[in-house]
Amino acid sequence: MFSDSQSISEFQEEQKSLKLNFQQIDFNYLLFQGLRYYEERNMQKAIVNFEKLLKKKGLNAQTKALMLGNLGVLYFYKFDHKAATERLESALGIVQKTKEILKTPGGRSLALKLLANMCIISIATNNFKNAKSFNNRALNLIQNEPNLKNKSQLMEEL
Repeated sequence: MFSDSQSISEFQEEQKSLKLNFQQIDFNYLLFQGLRYYEERNMQKAIVNFEKLLKKKGLNAQTKALMLGNLGVLYFYKFDHKAATERLESALGIVQKTKEILKTPGGRSLALKLLANMCIISIATNNFKNAKSFNNRALNLIQNEPNLKNKSQLMEEL
C-alpha cells in the first residue's frame, strides 16, 4: 500500500487530490449532459442538470453566477420568464456582491451577458423601461473597461 518513500501524509494528500478530481469529473459530466440536452432542445433535462450543478459544494461565486445565468437562459427558452428573471437577478446579485468577479475580463464578460439577457427578457415581457436600464448598465460596463482589447471583445459579445 505504501512505498518505502511514501509517507502516510503524502498518501493522504494524494487521496485528497483524487477526491477533488472525482468531484471535477462529476461536475464536468453534469455540465456536458446539460449542454447536450440544451443542444437537443430538451430544456427540462438541461435545467435538471444545471440545478444539480448549482447544488455542488465548493463552487466559487463566479461559477455559481454562471450556472444561474445558464439556468436563466434555459428558463427563457421554456418561456418561463419569471423563473428566468429570478435566476438572472440572482446571478447579477452574486456578481455585484463579489467585487473580485468584476476585476477579471471573464467576470466582466459574464456580467455583460447577464445584463444583456435581462435586457432581452425585459423586451420579451414588454418592460421597456427595465430593458433600457439593463442596456445602459451593459454599455457602462463596456465604457469603463480599461483595456482596449477587452473593450473590443465586450462590444462584440454585446
